[in-house]
This record gives sequence, C-alpha cells and structure tokens, in this order.
Amino acid sequence: TNTKVLIPKWLMVASKPEKAEFLAALFGADGMAPSQSNKWGGDFNPIRLSLNKAETLRSNGLEYAHQIKSLLLDLGIKVSQIKEREGNIRVDGTKSIKFVITLAKSVENTITFLERIGYRYCTEKEIKGNQWLYYLRARQNLLKERQKLRIKALQLRKENGWGKHRIA
Repeated sequence: TNTKVLIPKWLMVASKPEKAEFLAALFGADGMAPSQSNKWGGDFNPIRLSLNKAETLRSNGLEYAHQIKSLLLDLGIKVSQIKEREGNIRVDGTKSIKFVITLAKSVENTITFLERIGYRYCTEKEIKGNQWLYYLRARQNLLKERQKLRIKALQLRKENGWGKHRIA
C-alpha cells in the first residue's frame, strides 16, 4: 500500500509464457476466481484483480494497473475497466484507494484467460478456474451444435419447402 510498485521493464517486453506466468501468480495471490452469478444460475461473474495504494501513491497505482492491463492485452485478454474505489483507513491513519481491474465478461475472453493464464500457488482458485473452464467449453460446444442444427433446418426449409413441424 505504501510502496511504489511497477512491473519491471524486462517483463513488459518478455515472452508470452513469462508474462503469463507472472500474471498467473498475481491472479493466484490477489485475483478473484470465477464464480457463479447470483442472478442467473448458468451465468458467471467477471474475473477481477484488486490492489490497494495509499492516496499519496494514486498515480503509481493507476500506472501499475495499466501495466497489468497491457500484459493481459499482449496475451489476448480484454479488460473491460479499471475502476478506482474508496479503500480503507489504516491503523496509522493513511487512507487508501482500491484499484479494481475487471476482465471483459464474455465466454471467449474468460476461456482465453483460463487457458493462457489461470492461477498459480492457490489450489482453490486453480480448481475453481479449471471447473469453470470445462463448463464454459461445454457450453460453447452446445451452442455450436445448436447453430449447426439451425443451419440444417433452414436448408431443409429452403430446399424442400418444409414447415417447422416436418423439420422437427
């Protein structure tokens, strides 16, 4: 909170596997694992990473958050927003700001994150991440199958003039 932190320059230009490993450890430590939405049973909450900085280090926190966003973009993962929220008041009276990095909430983006980065050093998050990865892949495959059936139904209608009951 009270220390300036930036991603080293060498890591900003490192290989994709090195960037992924760094981000996996960071998300394993401070990131949120995917979780089920309270509103919709089959839906999920976006993956987030938060960090706190003393108000006096606001610009450093923002720069660090943008560096993380840049690393994610290098790996093909979209960030929907970086938000600043009111943090805590520490015992010594220092006020902090909470920076929240939210990944774009789409099935494709979440699968890309879980396949390319995931979580390290936190078994619980690794397990949850893998469970969501398998679920989202299965959901994606079902959607593709439905799309194929739709195309086949449209072809039958066009070629044979059949109605929906005959096609079914």
